[in-house]
Amino acid sequence: MLPRAESDTDLVLTAGTGNVDLLDNAGTTNKLSSLTVTSAAQVDLANVFTTGLQAITGTNIDLNGTSYTTTNSNITYAGNLDLD
Repeated sequence: MLPRAESDTDLVLTAGTGNVDLLDNAGTTNKLSSLTVTSAAQVDLANVFTTGLQAITGTNIDLNGTSYTTTNSNITYAGNLDLD
């Protein structure tokens, strides 16, 4: 598990056949520049706020929050998407 993601940087996560679990909001105080999950079997996301790209790739993607926003780029999901 990673600590709280709260910085104006690019966050890139690669889990391969493992899991990515963002249990808390990402980018609420200081928006992330971008969030990229390059591969994972399971991706669980709370709320995500970026100034740029959000690109999430996983076999199964669970959106557990209520807000996924970017100020100037696209948000893409590649995989089975669940709105929990």
